[in-house]
Amino acid sequence: MKTKILLTFFLIIFCISYVNAAITFPLPIDGKVINGQGTYTITVTNTRTGITMETKTNKNNEFLIDWSNSDNKKDTIAQYMNNDEFIIKIKECQNKECEIKKIYKGQSEIYTEIDATKTKDKNGLYVVLGILGSVGATLGTTYIIKKKKQKKQTKKGGK
Repeated sequence: MKTKILLTFFLIIFCISYVNAAITFPLPIDGKVINGQGTYTITVTNTRTGITMETKTNKNNEFLIDWSNSDNKKDTIAQYMNNDEFIIKIKECQNKECEIKKIYKGQSEIYTEIDATKTKDKNGLYVVLGILGSVGATLGTTYIIKKKKQKKQTKKGGK
C-alpha cells in the first residue's frame, strides 16, 4: 500500500515538473513600429541574463524574435523566467523614449508597439520652434509698430 502511494506521488511530481518545463518554450517577443517609415533594427535584451537579440522590421514595420533561440549554452533551459525584464528598443534611436521595458509574467507572448515619432530628437525640435517663435514675435512686433506709425501719420496728414 505504501509503495502504491509513494509511486503515485512520484508520478504526480514527475508530470507536474514535465508540464512546468513544457511552458518555457517558445516566447515570441513581437510588435510593431507605429508612425514609422522604412526599416528599423529592433534589439531585445533580457536584463537578468544580459543576452541581446536583434532583428529588422518587415515592410509593415512589424518585428518578431523567438526568445527560445536566445540562449542554449551548455544545453541550459534558462532563456527566461517569470519576472524577467526585457528591454525592447529601436537601435537607430538614442532617446530613452525609444526604449520600452516589459516584464514577463507567464504570458504567451510579449507584444509591444513603439512610436517612431519619438525617435526624433525633441531638443532639436524645441530649438527650431523657439527660433520660429522668436522670428514670429519680432515680425509681429515690427508690423504693429509700423501700423501705429502709419495711423499717426494719417491722422496728422488728415487734420
